[in-house]
Amino acid sequence: MKTHIFLIICLLAFGACTGIRESTRVSIENEKIASEDSLQYELVIIDPGFETWFVTHSKPVWFHSQSYLETWNRQYVSAWNSRYMSGRGNRCCDTYIDYQFHVDYGLELNHRLYWYFRYVELKLGIAILPEGIRRQD
Repeated sequence: MKTHIFLIICLLAFGACTGIRESTRVSIENEKIASEDSLQYELVIIDPGFETWFVTHSKPVWFHSQSYLETWNRQYVSAWNSRYMSGRGNRCCDTYIDYQFHVDYGLELNHRLYWYFRYVELKLGIAILPEGIRRQD
């Protein structure tokens, strides 16, 4: 019994000593607002470097139309989720993005999601889309 407890403690200590992996998670959450009885969506990005990069590199919200951003986001989300489902997500794509194409997420969420994909490609150097489709901003 003492051996088992010692072994468990050693395994936990070893696990705690491993390097901290930069976490990158993307999710779209919806919130029901009681006063207006409307649905709002929130994009949650857990990546320590994204906010700074976003502020310094993204174009203003009004620069691209919502339909333009939705078109690119559909392609990016499809490629991202395909990599996730196939297990080829290695450094990125470790979470499924529940982006439903028929839902109107609004300009700001689409803008932020688009620039997150650009961050992954430009800053992290991970190609999401095939070479012929990829944007060259």
